[in-house]
Amino acid sequence: MSNSSNLTSPAKAPPHHTMQARQTRDKQHYTPDGNRYVSVCIGLNSINTRSPGVKIPDGAQEGQMVLIVSSSRDRGRWVLPKGGWETDESDEEAALREGWEEAGIIGKITKRLGEFKDSSSHFIYFQVEVHEVKDEYPEMGKRNRRWVTYDEAMKILRRDMFKDMLRKSEIVQSPLLS
Repeated sequence: MSNSSNLTSPAKAPPHHTMQARQTRDKQHYTPDGNRYVSVCIGLNSINTRSPGVKIPDGAQEGQMVLIVSSSRDRGRWVLPKGGWETDESDEEAALREGWEEAGIIGKITKRLGEFKDSSSHFIYFQVEVHEVKDEYPEMGKRNRRWVTYDEAMKILRRDMFKDMLRKSEIVQSPLLS
């Protein structure tokens, strides 16, 4: 099931850009066999310290970076922002909302990376070009966030599906900075 809209939509705050994260699963999309649809945000940011007026996010270095967040259950385990696709939004909007709620990022979707299924969920991955990083966001008290290089992400992320989709992102195929 896909409800993707325009992959080149302008950067904007998600429609549900509030300081309250969604918590329930009663209004989410499910597959016919009962698995929950989950949208995943792979937030990329090209950091160039030579550009005038560029604010480097905390922990970022020059070059292309990916944003990872700590798991809400185990702050020592790093994951990608992800969560249930709700009935009042597209799968793209869900990915942008999850990036906002879990990491405080605002950006635009630039690529649909693919899908992955496990025993309980159907994951839909999106590459997001990050335009803004907010200091305050809904889950800032529950999660840590960290900008890492591709190589660091491949070492830190434990789930193979995260690594597989990161390999499909443009962080590997065509770095924005050389």
